[in-house]
Amino acid sequence: MVEEKTALERTGWLHPLADCVTRQPALCLCLSCYWFWQLFYFQSPASFAEAGGALIVDGRLVLLLSSCAAYAIAWWQHRRLAAVAAKPWYPWLVGIAMAGGTLLQGMAPWLPSSGVGNVMLCAGSGAMGVGAALFIVELSRVFAQLGSRFALLAGVVGLFGCTVPFFLATVMSDVGKGLLLVGAAVGSLVAWRATMRQFPRGRFYRWGLETKLHVPLKLTLTCFAQGLALGIMTSFLTLKSSGALHPVVYVAAFAVGALVVLGTADALRLDFNHLLYQVGFPLMGLGFLMQVCFPASIDAAGFMFSVAHCYVYILMTCICSYFSNCLKCSPAWIVSLITLAMVGGQMTGTIGVDVGAAVLGPSATDASSAAASLAFLLPTAALLLLSSDNTASGWGAIRPAERAGDRGDAALFAKIASDYQLTVREREICEYLSRGRNKRYISEQLGVAEETVKTHMGNLYRKLLVHSQQEIIDLVEAERSAWGR
Repeated sequence: MVEEKTALERTGWLHPLADCVTRQPALCLCLSCYWFWQLFYFQSPASFAEAGGALIVDGRLVLLLSSCAAYAIAWWQHRRLAAVAAKPWYPWLVGIAMAGGTLLQGMAPWLPSSGVGNVMLCAGSGAMGVGAALFIVELSRVFAQLGSRFALLAGVVGLFGCTVPFFLATVMSDVGKGLLLVGAAVGSLVAWRATMRQFPRGRFYRWGLETKLHVPLKLTLTCFAQGLALGIMTSFLTLKSSGALHPVVYVAAFAVGALVVLGTADALRLDFNHLLYQVGFPLMGLGFLMQVCFPASIDAAGFMFSVAHCYVYILMTCICSYFSNCLKCSPAWIVSLITLAMVGGQMTGTIGVDVGAAVLGPSATDASSAAASLAFLLPTAALLLLSSDNTASGWGAIRPAERAGDRGDAALFAKIASDYQLTVREREICEYLSRGRNKRYISEQLGVAEETVKTHMGNLYRKLLVHSQQEIIDLVEAERSAWGR
């Protein structure tokens, strides 16, 4: 079997990361600001710890509930949402929800009246959940245009970039930290608007609206399992760890996870399907196994699990981009669906542990039993969900009867064009060359001069890092072999 040679393997990863920053600085800034804001509130068990005392509302559950509701509506009404999102005022509405919700949530613990504080905490957390969901949906439209490889690189750059404000937050007072978080929400909005301006508005908002796909059940179950494990682990950390893990530990774990993504994509020569199930899920299971084997070192288990969660989260972003860019799926439809599954799983895990702790008590034995079960179930789920047909079928979104003819090859060349940033004409020429056609034949078929074809071939060779037509044929066969496994 021909070995897969991914774009990262062929070029290394330092140059592509630098190229990503150079070509899309606004997007990288947007992701850095958003990752800081999102990781602090959605992933860290310490994010709402200071809202204790007189406040009885669980801010995290309100955050997750409002986020689930927003994703459900966005999935159900994704066509109408595209029309609304095209309005000039819509980005400001999302920004107000994120920044205003952050401000309300931060002020709640300081109010003398517990009633007013609870209302503000509930309103702020709800606004943040809705704002975060709508923001992610709009970012997915950007990755639908740029492709899965760019989604991976930009996500990694954003994770590295968010370490700067995280470390700044550690030396700030509570007021300074709150202002920094509000500033991150505003910065995300400004950079997001700058990023969207480079795309034609008509294509940007109508992308994939006419494509009809089935619900990718296997991918949806994968995301639910990921979210369930996240909710259980973060709740364990809150119950068993002294004050929960510091937010900086979380961002450090996510940065390590980003490095692991780059390293495994390069060294293991696997596609997103196999990276997800053969590496990501076993790593999550390893985090729970560490909790069983070393119950006194739950912080280390939490760090390991966060590395794995980041790994899977980045892969999910790339898979969503693959759906949108290569299968011409509505980005709002696919992102809302699978993120709804993940957040729903996270909420289920959080509530389950909280209820279990209330009934049984937060004993070490109970936590270890649940962790042992997940350490076994996560790799088992990966074995059941892994299939060589996942990528070609969109995890079941495309039925066998709908893949007749050239649709499979069309999606394959769309992926290659996305990975290597080929133009439409370069993609067409790549298809002809991979089938052994010469310049004269291509010139006749496309209705252009042979010199024009030669110029496009030079650009194509440069982007693919090849020197002959045979190398293009080999590259396409390697991509086909990996893509169709």
